[in-house]
Amino acid sequence: MKSFYNYSNYIFDFDNTLFHEIDYLKIGYSKISKFLESNSDLKSHQIYDFLNLTFLNEGRKNLFNKLFTKFNINPNKLKSILEILRSFESEKKFNLYPKSYKILKKLIELNKLIFIITNGNQVQQNNKIKMTNWMNIKHNLKFILANDFEKKPSNLSFKYIEEKFSLKLNKTIMIGDSSIDEEFALNCSIDFINIKNLRL
Repeated sequence: MKSFYNYSNYIFDFDNTLFHEIDYLKIGYSKISKFLESNSDLKSHQIYDFLNLTFLNEGRKNLFNKLFTKFNINPNKLKSILEILRSFESEKKFNLYPKSYKILKKLIELNKLIFIITNGNQVQQNNKIKMTNWMNIKHNLKFILANDFEKKPSNLSFKYIEEKFSLKLNKTIMIGDSSIDEEFALNCSIDFINIKNLRL
């Protein structure tokens, strides 16, 4: 692998690579908890604690099904809950990781081409992007929602930008935080580096 700043094209993951996803989820869980409290005898802090701790310990899979079972909540609330999580508004903007911001800033100064390819529900990911404090660099970034094509590690989202921007594989690198990002890079035949291993 060549020196990090010697590439021409940089593809970043979003959640937990550029910002801490739990910051977004905590506000969403808080709003969901208050919504459920208003429709039942449940206390919002109990719901919030369950959502937060279960996500941290077990991940997002079947999270709301577990919630319904734990508190005997009617599953027909799922549509409303998902709508809250995916489209809530908050006065608070989510900050980029300082390290990630410095890397992005330097790449912009070097006139590099920068993409962000993110998995997840399109409405929710767009909402995260909207509520992130990009500190005046957003216009230098190109955002791709992988689920518009097929979620990573599928390479379909990369094939789209590869053709549209005439990317050369040996001049392109993926920066992420997970095995899915690494597998994505492998499927795209491009280099990969974990954000945790990247030195400024």
